Amino acid sequence: MNKKIHLSAISLLMVASSITNATDDVNDLCNKSDITIAYFNGVLTDEKTARKNLNEIEERYSDQSPSGENIKYQVMYNKSQFLSDFVETFYQRFSEETIGDRWELYTEIIKQQFQNNNGKTWLGHINDALTVIATVPRFAFDLIQREVVDSIVAALKLTAPIAERETYLKHERDLQQSLLEGNKVIMIAHSQGNLFVNKAYQYSISKTDSSAVGVIHVAPASIKLNGNHILADQDLVINGLRLSGSVPSNTHSIPVYKPFGNNFGRDAFGHGFLETYTNHNFPIYSALDSEVNNLFNTLKAPSKITETGFFNVMLTWDGLGDVDLHVVEPSGNKVMFSNPIGGSGYLDIDNTYANGPEHYFASCDATKLQTGAYRVGLANYSRADGRVATLQVKSQTGVSHNKSFVMGQSTGSATGINAFTLNVSKDEETGRYKVLVAE
Repeated sequence: MNKKIHLSAISLLMVASSITNATDDVNDLCNKSDITIAYFNGVLTDEKTARKNLNEIEERYSDQSPSGENIKYQVMYNKSQFLSDFVETFYQRFSEETIGDRWELYTEIIKQQFQNNNGKTWLGHINDALTVIATVPRFAFDLIQREVVDSIVAALKLTAPIAERETYLKHERDLQQSLLEGNKVIMIAHSQGNLFVNKAYQYSISKTDSSAVGVIHVAPASIKLNGNHILADQDLVINGLRLSGSVPSNTHSIPVYKPFGNNFGRDAFGHGFLETYTNHNFPIYSALDSEVNNLFNTLKAPSKITETGFFNVMLTWDGLGDVDLHVVEPSGNKVMFSNPIGGSGYLDIDNTYANGPEHYFASCDATKLQTGAYRVGLANYSRADGRVATLQVKSQTGVSHNKSFVMGQSTGSATGINAFTLNVSKDEETGRYKVLVAE
């Protein structure tokens, strides 16, 4: 039987919305959002600190904009391991064709005073590299780039130069989910996070109108900007970039750091997100408010394609072909392209051509959401042999799960890969629901 799309994404969304919108407040399990504020962390920031920074943002803007739009907050985390950060930054600087823009970690390396096994500091390695690069013509740039980066990778005893593709893809999937739900997106990037936000922004505007997406660059480590920026004149990390290349202009003045005086909480490098850029002791504190409020007032919501669920499962893949998302609900009802409306959830996007997404969401209505096991699977319906398919789970309770699979030969409508199970349960005492992922 030839595959047919029985309900378009838009018509099915109307069906699903009519059901979910009828949910009364008592039985509504979901916090719906109109705006997503996404924070991209800087260098040498572990996930705990990144979330602490996001909490500062959330405390400032609460759960609603001045016009009453609901806000959700997300960390767009990039792993900040000290040594791999240097290699990452080196590659990203070159990929942006900004030869001088590779000093952000220079100051951080001095600060860390890291030494490798032969006793030479990374400051020494960087100086060696910069001395060579500064004396060659542009035609030798690519060769020296590879030699310098490979020498650093070898010193670190790494088997591969960069392993950040999955980070970029995760950011893209998170943003795509927000855009599909009709959210305006405000991206706040600090330090090295600006390198990640630039890619995220370009991806986002390839999926929706640029009027739905805004970027605020805080202490930008890149000359490339996709929005307004905030930069302190005493930010020594970014000033290090200024020694050898171009960086955005300073926007604010802060007091010079006093080694033995009262610095009102700012860090010695004038670069910290909390310590400097959101420090209420300095006028720069209000700069972020000004930029965020401007985006609150000017961004326009994209078209809503999908509904928010108690949990959402999104499928994407890396090219042409038709990969299908299958979800077997606790009742045994198999939700797929030929049966998109389940007893507990809905397949509201079915992509038959390339890349995805396909999307299933579980009802926010406590009277409809089934407890028990939801078995998530994949099928290569056609033309998707060897494609890498990625599933992303997001829940109202904070569960976030990503897993990729290599598709085998076509299985048509039959499930070819049993990916994982989502177990939904209810605490009878509190009435709260939760979802757990079981591989």
